Amino acid sequence: MAIDRRRLYEGLLNRDERAWRAFLDEFGGLIYSIAIKLRLQESVREDFFQDVCLLVYDSIGSLRDPDHLASWLYTIARRRGIESLRRKRSEVPLEDTAAFSREAVDCDTGEPDVLDRLARTEAVARLIDALALMQDRCRRLLTALYLDDPRPSYKEIASRERMPVGSIGPTLSRCMEKAQKIMEELSNKPSDPSA
Repeated sequence: MAIDRRRLYEGLLNRDERAWRAFLDEFGGLIYSIAIKLRLQESVREDFFQDVCLLVYDSIGSLRDPDHLASWLYTIARRRGIESLRRKRSEVPLEDTAAFSREAVDCDTGEPDVLDRLARTEAVARLIDALALMQDRCRRLLTALYLDDPRPSYKEIASRERMPVGSIGPTLSRCMEKAQKIMEELSNKPSDPSA
């Protein structure tokens, strides 16, 4: 069942404990995924998570459109993550700077650089916003195929959704078209500086 963003937003504004639990259930994974994609060390991730949650708690009143909650959260988490990376860079001894630079953007390993990872994380945030506005089956299917970790097999999804494996591809295609239209509609809304 989709979470009602407006009700969640009102609850967060009113400091309702249940709303904050629902927020963590819905968006905790997004916050951790940003930490992972930015390659924050495991020892830093817990502090990062708490910092982001405190920033959200302190600034939830600046969010004007609850439909943009995921992308707003993404922006807060990304900025906090970049601050963590900058602090880490400033703490690296001068002789280790070259090694750190290679680690941050290593073209030889085939790993995407930080900007590519950020772009993908931003796309996931936009997808989460769109998923909130979609029908249940499409939401579950897209979540399973693009957000669940580990990603379930088509056979597992077919069993869960009680549909033939051969129907997943065409259903996915229709769901992707719907998601793309919703994301376009969301991005065509007048921009709200606080969102």
